[in-house]
Amino acid sequence: MADLINSTLDDIAAVIGFTATVRLAAHYGDRDVFVPESVSELHPIAKLIGVSRSRALHANWQGERISVPSLSIVESEIRRGKILELLLQGMSSYTIAKVTGEIKSEMPSKNS
Repeated sequence: MADLINSTLDDIAAVIGFTATVRLAAHYGDRDVFVPESVSELHPIAKLIGVSRSRALHANWQGERISVPSLSIVESEIRRGKILELLLQGMSSYTIAKVTGEIKSEMPSKNS
């Protein structure tokens, strides 16, 4: 398996924790977020992740713009895990494609 490379989500999670990072990515994913010069409990980020987590974010990225990735990377990893699990169960590629929704209809029969 290939080595995993940390994403910006990993860096943010190291500072504010997993749950706050998921909230931030769910609301601001695929956008740049400006981390304000000062922390206020009225700021939308503080309302979203809490003042203490907002302070931690501020301590690391005060006055900077951070690119917050979307959670699609998580969805991709979940999908890959499901496919691997099905492969390990001995399921065929075609059946896996049907189960995961990659194939919407039956393949035409040779008699059609």
